[in-house]
Amino acid sequence: MPLEAPNNCWPANLQKFTDALSNSVQFQSLVEAATAAAALTRVFGQRLTHTRDGHAWTADELANLRYYGLVYGDPATPYGKHLQSNACYLPHGVAIVYLARLVPERDLVNPGQGNTGLSDAHDRQWQNIVGTIIDQVLAWLDTNGGPYPIPSVEVSDNYETPAENIANQGCWQTCEVTFSYGLRG
Repeated sequence: MPLEAPNNCWPANLQKFTDALSNSVQFQSLVEAATAAAALTRVFGQRLTHTRDGHAWTADELANLRYYGLVYGDPATPYGKHLQSNACYLPHGVAIVYLARLVPERDLVNPGQGNTGLSDAHDRQWQNIVGTIIDQVLAWLDTNGGPYPIPSVEVSDNYETPAENIANQGCWQTCEVTFSYGLRG
């Protein structure tokens, strides 16, 4: 079932972050997509089974998923509106952009026994990918109408799975990036 078009600020702001992520050249490269439209098929909401464009993934498709992004509102800092001195209400909230990639087992170094198999080179590559995506998302939002302002962006979680938990598959590297937007009055 396709998503309805946003009809208020809450889903519109999440859609802006979704569009910004799918338009990131670095994200397109990460998910092996040639265009923003193709990258959009790798951007999910809070449920990994449905992409933000409404595509429902089958179990077989999800089993082969190797790279993806999620865009959703932070439940700990929910969307809201605040009253400005001129009596207009402006939105505020936190959008989470969650990124994930699978480093195939063949690219790991001595995985197992509590070791992820990742090297410093894997970590630096992941840091470069995530940092570039952050910069490109911010640049796209700045050029394409916000939401404004974005006073802080933080890498709020950076995780890797132990290789022995997914034998014959590899190691997942994930990163949660929080974008605070709007200002409370």
